[in-house]
Amino acid sequence: MKFSNYKIVPKTEIGQHFLTNNKVLELVVKQIPLKSKVLEIGAGPGQLTEKLAESVKCVEAVEIDRQFLPLLEAIKKKQSQVNIIIGDALDLDFKKYADFWIAGNLPYHITEPLLAKIINLPIKGAVFLVGQSFGQEATALINKAEHFGKLSLLVFTFFEAKVLARVKKEDFDPKPRTDSLLIVLVPRKESEYKDRLLFLLRWLILGARKSALIKNSLREGLIKYQKITKNEARDLIADLKLPNGLLEKPFEQLNNHEYLLLYKALVGE
Repeated sequence: MKFSNYKIVPKTEIGQHFLTNNKVLELVVKQIPLKSKVLEIGAGPGQLTEKLAESVKCVEAVEIDRQFLPLLEAIKKKQSQVNIIIGDALDLDFKKYADFWIAGNLPYHITEPLLAKIINLPIKGAVFLVGQSFGQEATALINKAEHFGKLSLLVFTFFEAKVLARVKKEDFDPKPRTDSLLIVLVPRKESEYKDRLLFLLRWLILGARKSALIKNSLREGLIKYQKITKNEARDLIADLKLPNGLLEKPFEQLNNHEYLLLYKALVGE
């Protein structure tokens, strides 16, 4: 699409790099079952919106930039199952979309906060185009990659994840600085949290929302999972040999090295 034909000026400062490769657009759509309901984040000029509308039950297309509204309204006239939401996707009440698939070409700056909003929600799944560095960190535990951090734990704890494709920067307009990765996230089943590692990681991450210190959150998680006393839980934490500085922090304040130390301790490495 030549944006100049529509008097549109993409705003790269807010991550507007739009996918122009039809094969990749079709690959995104292919991941979502027919007749699904889809929440599209960052609809932009509507290339993905239009393709989704051809195969799913409905598309809730969210876009913060009003300059794309005429293009999206033109799609809506042809595809009545498209609903346009002009606003910030991070302001949505995601609980309303619990039975939806979520899809989109995500600007880098909203990727992590968006993920934080959908963890522990019973969405059907998500198909995201993300920056290469985010994609590598998000799938580090699955792909045994070096780019480990908080995102690695968030994705591993709450989703089955896979990388579908690397998308070249030349497939976007305007061209971003790096390639992107197309990833699929499917929420874990509740039965999977019978596993000690997943149970404790979920407990720590959800406890982080209450600013609980690692030592306190981990102690309560061990008591809950293993049906043990506080003293027994303290002994188990001592056996992990984690640095006191790490244990005295909330989960959100750990650095990437500390996230890795925590993961390895819980795994038993």
